[in-house]
Amino acid sequence: MAGYTDNEQNVILAEASKLDFDDIMAFGPHYFGCGWMKYKYYNLNYAVALSLIGRLYGDKESKNSDYHKGVVYISDALGISKRQVKILRKKVKHGNGYWFKIPYTTAAIIKKIINKLRETEQEEYVSSFLKKCNSTVYREILIPDQFEAIKAARKGVRQKVLDLADELKDITIKVGDNS
Repeated sequence: MAGYTDNEQNVILAEASKLDFDDIMAFGPHYFGCGWMKYKYYNLNYAVALSLIGRLYGDKESKNSDYHKGVVYISDALGISKRQVKILRKKVKHGNGYWFKIPYTTAAIIKKIINKLRETEQEEYVSSFLKKCNSTVYREILIPDQFEAIKAARKGVRQKVLDLADELKDITIKVGDNS
């Protein structure tokens, strides 16, 4: 976890790898599976980004972690379930390995996270997180492996997956590109 601040490492250790009931319940018409592999995968940058949003925009009265406040903030802002926001933080068990459970709302989630991070790029915590990512496309910071898995799943015939891949492809905002 080199390159992460102490605060970011605490979020990663406490939240990204945590077993959550929502991980098991992420099935049905809101999700599709892709990106199978034998090994676990944790999306550390995504977990840190949610905690930063929770710290800056979350309910100050809540005793929940900044990560959880960020999940609640994004889900409320988009009118979707917290499960759809949380599931992007890791691969979940599937057969003898792990895969992504991708919500069809992924593009909206990523756009909302990008907008909130862009609004606060000058805040100390956000700035230190993004400093190592200057001129990098936000999508590549937040969901690089998921995006690759979605592009691979695009070879199927599900129109919703094709639409999601196209929508994600169009998210090209870079860190520091606040014009």
